[in-house]
Amino acid sequence: MRVRETKLCDYGFTPDEERQLRQFCRRLDSVDEMLLLECTMKVNVDISKDLYYSITSGVSYDKLENIKHIMISRTDFYGYQRKTLDTFRKELIERGRYPF
Repeated sequence: MRVRETKLCDYGFTPDEERQLRQFCRRLDSVDEMLLLECTMKVNVDISKDLYYSITSGVSYDKLENIKHIMISRTDFYGYQRKTLDTFRKELIERGRYPF
């Protein structure tokens, strides 16, 4: 399945788990900030900063697009955002820091 078509439930997320992880991403400490940034770079280095900003601030693709041009479509952006959340969750699990 292509990244753009993959939903969070395909990664094994429940709706409540997604909400909790997104809230966690909005209040990261410096170690977790670096970890999330590394995850965005693993997923798509070209838009890693945009993914990071969107996830940590809650800014939507459309609002971000009004500020600056994003190189990919909305569908692809959110696909990479979901993949980043999955990658970040896996990294937290590996470090024994999930669930929080």
